[in-house]
This record gives sequence, structure tokens and C-alpha cells, in this order.
Amino acid sequence: MERSYGMKKADKNGSSSRKDILGISDAFEARLFKERSELVAAIDALKMLGHRIVLTMGVWDLPHIGHCRYLREARSKGDILVVGVDSDALTRKTKGPNRPTVPEDERLEMLANIRWVDILALRSENEHPDLLVQQVKPDVWVTSNTTRMFRSDAKKRLGKYCGEIVTLDAQATISTTARISQLERTGVSQLGRDLVELLEKHGVATTSPPPIALSKKRRGK
Repeated sequence: MERSYGMKKADKNGSSSRKDILGISDAFEARLFKERSELVAAIDALKMLGHRIVLTMGVWDLPHIGHCRYLREARSKGDILVVGVDSDALTRKTKGPNRPTVPEDERLEMLANIRWVDILALRSENEHPDLLVQQVKPDVWVTSNTTRMFRSDAKKRLGKYCGEIVTLDAQATISTTARISQLERTGVSQLGRDLVELLEKHGVATTSPPPIALSKKRRGK
């Protein structure tokens, strides 16, 4: 008799089974654990099967090549990569009112389509930052040296829940914050050019800087 160790099989309609997290398809419904009790049970089952569990956490906003390289490196530390994803509310709390750029449902689904991600868990605004580490008890907890939330004191405090803690350097020169700033500058420049073109089309002289440039000068005073 096949032992599932708590990993749910597909139902009669062929919907996603938790066993799909061991496959190569995106299996979004199987990879996303909405209930932490079910996540803990699945992690325990995977450990019983001999899998080495790796945990990492972040916002994963506006995914870029650095994120992909980071996840690949994290996954190389074990067999199953669990990715904690900050909710929209938590991201606004930690990053400011204009973040995230990409809403949580899209970020989760995009991560499910990255080949190195096995399991996803959403982190809420109200939960303690340590909670997911305490629940998963990973063999390896992977953090980034660019993350402010988990400094040396947090790592020392949470070390008893982890077999090993690995801190990775930034995997690319680009960051989400830098990418957003770049897009904003590009948008402002393009808007300025569009305004000049529109004014000239209607016969308005544009020897003076367009309104955006003027507003920039005023802000700089």
C-alpha cells in the first residue's frame, strides 16, 4: 500500500494534489499553502521522506534576474524550497504606501512558475516576523544581506529552529527599488517630451522648460 505521509492525492475531478509540489509543473494550487497547519503537516511529511527543507522569505515585487538567481542558489542548498511571500498589507508596512508594485496574487503565481520554487506561503501583516521560521523549522534558512528584517540578532534568536543559516549576497546589480526609480524617471522624461510636442502642435512657444522641469527645479530649492 502506498504511503502518502499526509500528502493529499488528486480528487476524482483531477484537481491539484499536494504531491504535485514534487513535480515540474507550476501546480499553483498545490504549491500555495493558505493554512499554516496544513503547511506544517506537509513539511513534516516531506522531512519523513528524507527531503532537506530550505526556507527563504521576501516581497518578490517586480521580479527581476536577481530574484531568479537568488532562488536558484537557495534551492541548491536542499531538496524543497519553501518561499514566504509578504502580503500587500505587510509590504506597505515595511516598504511604504506605494509598494508593492505587483499585487500579491500575481507575485504568488509568478513565483509558482519559477522552477526552483516548490512551496509558497503568504505572510500576513499581523503575524510575527519569526513565525514562519518557527513553523517550518528548515534544515537551511536562506537570507539576503540586503534584507533589513532579519539582522544578526534575529538570526541568533531563530538559530535554534534551523539546522543552518545561510546569508547570500545580492545576486545582481539591479534591485526592485532601483528598477522602480528607473521606470519613474523614464516616465517623467517621456511625459515632458509629450508636453513639449503637444504645446508646439498648438503653437505655444517652448523656449522655457516644460512644467515638469520647472516643478523639479522648485523641488530642488
